[in-house]
Amino acid sequence: MTVAGWREFLLSHSIEFLNSDTLREAEADGRAEWMLTDAQREAGWLGFEPAGEESLLVAERRLGVNLPTTYRNFLSASNGWSSMAGEVDLLAVEQVDWFTKLNPGLLERWSGPVRVLRDSRDVPVREGVLSRRPGPGVRSRPLASRRPRRGTGCAAGVGW
Repeated sequence: MTVAGWREFLLSHSIEFLNSDTLREAEADGRAEWMLTDAQREAGWLGFEPAGEESLLVAERRLGVNLPTTYRNFLSASNGWSSMAGEVDLLAVEQVDWFTKLNPGLLERWSGPVRVLRDSRDVPVREGVLSRRPGPGVRSRPLASRRPRRGTGCAAGVGW
């Protein structure tokens, strides 16, 4: 996707969220203040200022790789993204780093022995290791889990 395409998509997402039942319910429950800032609401834009080319080049040198074009374009449209529900934030280019550096030990924990739980449909689910950032009145809960593919016993991926 191009920078203009990302900007259009993110602006559309911003407008949709600002006019959503989710936000109206959060406002009624007093949870909206941790979902977005007054500045975001006033601007009608939930993203950030674009990353500059120099910042992108510095990150690529630090990481020793070229960032994928679509990801570079995303960062050039909005230098990161703060999720409105506190679920998953996309980092600014200055914060991007290798998973094992940002989360030492998490890969080992994720790769360790599986503790299988059952979800509400009695489907086996590996215990989640990423937790939602709690907000007022919200308990921390698993954010990601790996579900076995039916009949294979192997992980299908990460569910959000």
